[in-house]
Amino acid sequence: MIIKKKYLTVNEYSRPNRKIDDVKAVVLHWLASPRGTPQGVYKYFEERKRGKTGYGSAHFCVGMDGETLQYIPINEMAYHVGSKTYTDYGLSLSSYPNNCTVGIEMSHMDWEGSFTDETWEATKRLVAILLTTYNLTINDLTTHMAIVGWKDCPRWFKTFPEEFDRFKRETEIMMDAGITLRTNSKCMMTDDFKIKMHRFIPKYNRVRIMEFGNEVTKVEYWPTLSEVYYGWIPTRCIG
Repeated sequence: MIIKKKYLTVNEYSRPNRKIDDVKAVVLHWLASPRGTPQGVYKYFEERKRGKTGYGSAHFCVGMDGETLQYIPINEMAYHVGSKTYTDYGLSLSSYPNNCTVGIEMSHMDWEGSFTDETWEATKRLVAILLTTYNLTINDLTTHMAIVGWKDCPRWFKTFPEEFDRFKRETEIMMDAGITLRTNSKCMMTDDFKIKMHRFIPKYNRVRIMEFGNEVTKVEYWPTLSEVYYGWIPTRCIG
């Protein structure tokens, strides 16, 4: 998938430039603003640097058309699950779960919080990539509400918990099957980042994400049942 980087300015209120040592969970959120856009969310988070609207941010936002913006590098902390109190589950992650989680904002159509197919599919793909990158399972996908207890976020998954179950089932299937390459032409796979050419992967083949990066991603590729290769491809090829 194409993830557009639009990093926030380093500041006290939305991008504190603190490193995450160990990611333990991926957390889903809703915007609480129907038909909000990733660009609008960027402006909202960036404006927080002035200190007039408190703390808050997330690593990613997925729009209603599937557009995905990244605001903070995944090895840095975001302020997306801050709270005075936490659930037992939240505290099982950390006394301050911001320091061990990655947050994804999901755009939605209405105040019920329903998602477009494009938001649903793009978020599923992003979650599959992140869970695989951190060697996590589908049980490590959670919601803002599950961590803090008092916030109905994402509202759609609180109102319809069976929908969250469906999202997790579909994501797990995607993780097991591998991620489809997005490119319309063959993609070069290298042994060692961009140094030595390994082989070309034809378009629309499937790979399994091993280590996700902003520029290059390590994948497992199996052209036949008896062949398995490991190497690096440009992240833009994944979709």
